[in-house]
Amino acid sequence: MLRHKSEVLDSWCATVGRDPNEIERSTAVRGRPGAAAEELVELGITLFTLSASGPLYDLGSLADWVAWRDRHNAAV
Repeated sequence: MLRHKSEVLDSWCATVGRDPNEIERSTAVRGRPGAAAEELVELGITLFTLSASGPLYDLGSLADWVAWRDRHNAAV
């Protein structure tokens, strides 16, 4: 689904003469990053949002995403 939406955005950018790289793409994520994170980056998505609900806020997945981000940015 995100691949299709990204392609639609790229198509509209071409139609109106806008550079699609000027647009920050974002999506909500859940769970652990794993291979999904790399796939999202390949689609041009650079902003990931996570949610946590209480009263027992488990921020374990947030820590995993931050660690993934740091490794990813260090490699770039």
